[in-house]
Parts: sequence; C-alpha cells; structure tokens
Amino acid sequence: MWISNLKIRNFRNYDSLEMVFEKGINYLYGKNGVGKTNLVESIYYMGNLESFRASDDKELIKKEKKEFFIEGIVDGLEYSLLVNKENKLLKIDGILYKKYREYLGKTNVVEFCPEEVYLLKDFPRDRRKFLDKEISKINSGYMHKVLVYNKLLKQRNELLKSEDVYKEQLLSVLDDKMCDLQVDIIETRIVFLKEIEGIVNEFNTSITDKYRLEIKYECCFKSVSKEEMLKQYRECEKRDKERMVTSLGVHKDDFKVYLDECEASGFGSQGEQRFVVLLIKLALVTLIKKRINKWPILVLDDVFSELDDSKKKEIYEIIKEVEQVFITGCDLDEINGINKFSIYEIKGEE
Repeated sequence: MWISNLKIRNFRNYDSLEMVFEKGINYLYGKNGVGKTNLVESIYYMGNLESFRASDDKELIKKEKKEFFIEGIVDGLEYSLLVNKENKLLKIDGILYKKYREYLGKTNVVEFCPEEVYLLKDFPRDRRKFLDKEISKINSGYMHKVLVYNKLLKQRNELLKSEDVYKEQLLSVLDDKMCDLQVDIIETRIVFLKEIEGIVNEFNTSITDKYRLEIKYECCFKSVSKEEMLKQYRECEKRDKERMVTSLGVHKDDFKVYLDECEASGFGSQGEQRFVVLLIKLALVTLIKKRINKWPILVLDDVFSELDDSKKKEIYEIIKEVEQVFITGCDLDEINGINKFSIYEIKGEE
C-alpha cells in the first residue's frame, strides 16, 4: 500500500496542506512544532479512524473550526474523511461507508513513536486494545466476534445486577454463547502473538542476536476449552453475583513480553525497551504483508533521534523492502550514512 497524494484541512495546526509522496522511505524533517507529527498523524487516522496520541477527535480539529477533512489517494483509490464532533463521513471512491468496521482494514497504517513503551509498561487494557486493533487488520471476522462478546458481557453484567426470576437460566445461556466466542478469540490472539514473536526473533539486530524474545498470553481460564470455561464461570457465579460484575473473560486477559525469561518492562534502559517495542511493530508490518500480501504503510515518528547509528542501520535493513514508510525528524543529520530516502522539508504554515 502507498499513498501518493494527501490533502488535509483544519487538522491540528493546519488550515490547509497538500502533499505528493513517493514509494519507499519518505523522510519529513523540520523544526520542532512545525507540524511533522500532525502530518503523519493524519495519515494514521485515515487508516485507523483514530489518533495515535489523542483519545478524542475534538483534539484534532483546528481551534475555532467545526470539522476536519482528510483526502488521500491510496493504491489509486480516493479516500475522503470528513470528521466533526458528532460523527465521521467516510468514502472510498465515492462509496459511503456507514459502519466503521467495514471501512477499517481498507488501508492499513502501522505507527511507532517514542511513547510506545506503554506496550510493555502500562495497563492491560492498552495491550488488549493493541491486540484487537492489529488482529482486525488481518482477520476480518475477528473484530465482529469481539464486538458480539462485549455486547453479551454487558448483558451479563446487567443481569448480575437484576432481580430477574429467570436469572439462572439466562446466565447459563449467556455463558454458553460467550464461551463459544472466547475460544476463538483466545486462540486467534495466541497465534497472532506467536507469529509476532517468531518474526522478531528472525530479525538480525543487536537485541535478537543476544536475547530470545518471548510473548506470553495471560489467560483468565485454566485452559482454552469451552468445558473448562463453563466450569470456571459456575465456580465464580456466587462471587460475580455479589460483586455484580463478570470477573472472568477475554476482557481481563493480558500478555507480557520477555527477553531470555526476564520481563522486558524491567529490561535495560528506556531506550532499549523502546527498541524492543519498535521491533514488535516492525514484525507486525511483516506479518500483515504475509497475511494479506500487501505492505501496510509504516509511520515512524521521531524514531531515529532515539537510536545510535548501528541501530538506525539495523532498522533500515528491516524497513527497506516496505512499500512506503514515513519517518519524521528534526534535521538531515539523523539519516547520515543511509541512502534511498525521499526528503521533504516541513515548514508549517506561513
């Protein structure tokens, strides 16, 4: 996948911007605050319908404006997004997409920024979100199962709070349906993480030469079988009724990253931890290409400033085959000794 043309309006600090990009590695440089990250954020938004650094679309609309607009030509198709505080109007080649899940996955964009160390250190819900979002890029039915599970989970929690005379029977029905979904969700997550793990360990880098990376899925259930899940639900039913919330399920699961059996969140320096997460993101890019036979667009925001020359060359060797990459930086010194870049100076709005 590659984006040849980009237009944005009222996005972050931009009134209006039009850019033409090349295949391969595009290096966007300029002073701090001119809008380099905002530009690649708009590319990420076009693929994911969310920002990688803002939780609310309102933050993306330029001050005193009511909406923002993104238009891009990706693999020859025209993408058009009009976003205001209430909704999103999504079109591809003039065809309107009313359901977000039908739009997502049409253009795959993977990003990495220095703050991505959260994948090792922050809350389990962030890692679950990462799993669900990235798996849905290569498995069209996965997100539907997650959404159905979440709907059933909500119904179960409401039922636990109720005085319904058929409470026991309804819980049994819900548990049965939820377990069917969870077997598939858990197995899909485990396979995904094992594939990422294998790809990272195949990279030739200063980390993988010294340590073997392992990603362990942490499941609430003792085994991934419907019978065991139903058994544990029955065992926890009294506690769930008392607390009026479902204590077991994929909404509680997590995963951890290890280097030679040492948890990566406590491994080495902050910079080394970021490098581990960067390798996981690059493995994701390779996995997407393997699964759908198309490279995703890769966005690396302010990454080279965090790396020494040897690590820059290691990353370059991994990304040089990706169809299109965007890298932001402050000056050309960050890419000294590395060839084959299309270079753009970003000056911001005059």
